[in-house]
Amino acid sequence: MGRMGGAEAVVALQAARSKASGRLRKRVDDALMACAQKFLRDGKKSDAARIYKVFYSPKEPRHVRLGALRGLAAAQGAEAAPLIVQGIKSDDAQMRASAIAFMAMIKGSDATKAFVAMLPNLPPEGQELVIRSLGVRGETSAAGAIAGATKSEHASVRLAAIEALGSVGDTSAVSLLTQIAATAKGKDQQVARASLKQLSGDEIDATLIRAIGSGDTNVRVEVIHALVGRKTKSALGDLLKAAGDSDKTIRREAIRAVGSLAGENDLKTLVALVVGAKDADDRTAAEQALGTAFLAVADRRKRAAPLLAAFGSASGEAKPVLVRMLGRAATAESLAAVRTAMKDRNEAVRASAISTLAGWPDATPAKELLALARSVSDPTHKVIFLRGYVRMAGMSPDSTNMYIQAMALAKRADDKKLVLAGLGTAGSAEAMATAEKCLGDKQVQAEAGLAIVQIAAKLRSFDAVRAKAALKNVIATVENATVRKKAQEVINDMEKYQGYVLTWVASGPYTQKGKDGAALFDVAFPPEKGDKNVKWERVTKGLDAWGIDLEATFGSLDNCACYLRTSVFSPADQEARLEMGSDDGILVWLNGEKVHANNANRGLAAGQDVVKVKLKKGWNVLMAKVVDNSGGWAFCCRIRSTEGTAIEGLKVEAK
Repeated sequence: MGRMGGAEAVVALQAARSKASGRLRKRVDDALMACAQKFLRDGKKSDAARIYKVFYSPKEPRHVRLGALRGLAAAQGAEAAPLIVQGIKSDDAQMRASAIAFMAMIKGSDATKAFVAMLPNLPPEGQELVIRSLGVRGETSAAGAIAGATKSEHASVRLAAIEALGSVGDTSAVSLLTQIAATAKGKDQQVARASLKQLSGDEIDATLIRAIGSGDTNVRVEVIHALVGRKTKSALGDLLKAAGDSDKTIRREAIRAVGSLAGENDLKTLVALVVGAKDADDRTAAEQALGTAFLAVADRRKRAAPLLAAFGSASGEAKPVLVRMLGRAATAESLAAVRTAMKDRNEAVRASAISTLAGWPDATPAKELLALARSVSDPTHKVIFLRGYVRMAGMSPDSTNMYIQAMALAKRADDKKLVLAGLGTAGSAEAMATAEKCLGDKQVQAEAGLAIVQIAAKLRSFDAVRAKAALKNVIATVENATVRKKAQEVINDMEKYQGYVLTWVASGPYTQKGKDGAALFDVAFPPEKGDKNVKWERVTKGLDAWGIDLEATFGSLDNCACYLRTSVFSPADQEARLEMGSDDGILVWLNGEKVHANNANRGLAAGQDVVKVKLKKGWNVLMAKVVDNSGGWAFCCRIRSTEGTAIEGLKVEAK
């Protein structure tokens, strides 16, 4: 009946409610609330309100009263404002918090007046929540009271008011928020700035623009920041006027703001600001502004055009900036202008051109930089050109050759390190040879070793022998322990499947009635008794790069065991280590002597058990028993030196 709803259902349910009690009464109440919700959905708000009023009674449980209050707010709107105020003044914290949340559902200036009127009588935490809810409601009639709350001694109330002004404030809030942003610190300042960006209304931008021209410097700065944050392009004209202000702080903030708001049609104006700057700091601000504007102009030719047009008549103070910006434009015409500037009589212009050429964003002038690095006599310029060339080598498809040429010119340790860092990104034998020549230089030995490690990591895929030899040379030569470790890690990765024994004969499976895998671990079956009648067969199934899936050989069995045997040839008497994994338990014998036992219950992983053993010169018989409990059944075995490296001359044969 509750889902069906309607007047007849309500009458019937109300009649039943008068007679019901306990659980049945609760079910009837739920049905009536469902009827009220259906009335709301159907637009029959007065019918819904009549039901909700019944349940908004002190006799009802709190959760029922809260549901009814929410329903009344939705059904009655402003008429429910007194009930919301009553709930906010309640001593019940949950009722208070819920009533404040329901404020947003009630629109209209009368309701706003009622909510605002109770603000002074609320505790600070109540004021904060009500102010935030007023902000969500967005009624501008609350702006005056909220503005007053920005002066509260309680930080939480003050912050809530500053934030809410961003939603309900009008032009009168501009002055207050800019003043707070200019004078406050920490969160108050941050929230005031955010609210200035959020303010809405046709006159907000116009009010901010009018405030650029006069008043306290700090306030004017905040006005400029707000216009940038609001992306107010209509402010460009007034900001350009402010760029000539007598106050240097305002000038520089205005110049930077122009850069943030400018488009491609404003680049000429920004270049003019660079050329006509009053002092060096203004020119720096104009350069920053032009760089910001460039981000909005993808066409490099449009970036370059106003720079090239102004370059010929610019002063010696402005030209270095224009040269640097030509590097940001990076057109062929820009590059030609930079080359010309390298011959300028003004030293500052020449220096700017040299650094711009070396920092060119692509490799177009790479050959030129190499020639200059070879020919110039000034050691500082030589370093600049060389470093620029090395940077461009990283952009070239022929990077190895470029690094080799750079290394021939590098004399200082720092320059060699720079080349070696680039060489490390190349994956060629030539790059390797160049880095190896530096191993004897103690000043760059670590960097050379690291470059070799990086090159070897790439070279290994098509010349593993060369890569491993170079890595071993690093381990033997380089004093830096970290570099040696990195070299060994690459070798270990290259050898991660080396040394795994995959040649075995097997016998099994073995079971015993009434015994699970754990019990079978201790049962000696014929292979470990030395029975010569045991039948052994070559393992040919279940082999992967490092392990053996025994289920592929013996079938999907549980509570069983098998034996695997092989012979290992050692060229000398030597210590070694066995790295084993098993699913599940494992026993191992070497030359008839038990060297390991682990009655485990686990899945297979490489190197789960590591045992030191002694290999005799010649052939050694290795046998393992692998027990399966349930689930998977697998085994792996690797033979390595005691240091974990490969053993030269080791051979394996299953007999």
